[in-house]
Amino acid sequence: MGTIVYAHKNINVATGCRDGLPCWHRCWARQMARRLSGRHGYPEMPFEFRPTWHESAFNKALRPHKPARICLNFMGDIAEQTTDAIGLSLGLARRFRNDRYLWLTKRPGLLAAKMQQLGLTPPLPNVWIGTSVGNQDEADERVPELLAGFPGWNLWVSVEPMLSEVRLSRGCDYNWLDPVHVSNGSRPAKLSFCVLGGESGPGARPMHPDWARTLRDECKQAGVPFWFKQWGEWLPDSETLDMTWTVKDGHPGAPVDFIGKPVCNLSPGLHAFRVGKKVAGDYLDGKQHHELPQELLMEWEKTND
Repeated sequence: MGTIVYAHKNINVATGCRDGLPCWHRCWARQMARRLSGRHGYPEMPFEFRPTWHESAFNKALRPHKPARICLNFMGDIAEQTTDAIGLSLGLARRFRNDRYLWLTKRPGLLAAKMQQLGLTPPLPNVWIGTSVGNQDEADERVPELLAGFPGWNLWVSVEPMLSEVRLSRGCDYNWLDPVHVSNGSRPAKLSFCVLGGESGPGARPMHPDWARTLRDECKQAGVPFWFKQWGEWLPDSETLDMTWTVKDGHPGAPVDFIGKPVCNLSPGLHAFRVGKKVAGDYLDGKQHHELPQELLMEWEKTND
């Protein structure tokens, strides 16, 4: 597992998930676990992605280290782990208070219920709990669960892979980017950080640039830091206007470098080319968006800035 670009390192003391979500057959973490099955603490196939505790990784995480921003347990869903595993993961944040730990789950309601069993009050300021969504239906289900389950915590959302337009603010109906008072907590809850990315890997689906622009603009209006991680495998031609254009091989308007690449129509007059995530990069409208909340920055990063 390579380093996730908005963190300094990844630590996986608990891995795995359970079947039952549409993403199961496309899950990159499950594919990685299959490659590692029977090694490095991963169970043998076909149980390579069952929830698993990695004692050796936990002991390594306990070693003294330079303060860092850490993606914790992204090789699975922390909500599917035992309460003991969740408690030990939180113990890392208590021990290393100068670290910043990013958590991510597709089941925020389940995670909140398990953390309530642990009696965790007050929230830990160096733990950021997030939920992952790919479309509006998932956002409508998971974001309210996250806000209701974790009042007073630092909360964030990962819209990756983005498979359709996702709105985090819709006029008077809701605005998850502003503080929302929930019934089970006196302190307001809001999303304080948003990451967005397109899909990569075999069978990846393209992302329309208007979806990304809408979410970027919502975050900007609300003053919420926005990180555009990647286009994924497909790059829309709206991002290649500085290239030399031609008409060839039945692809009118295709840039020279993309001739022969798979192409699909996103909307009238707009195409996407499958060029691979490395070539597609992370520029949206000619600009990188790599914003982080101040609370997620390390002291040594602030000094460097």
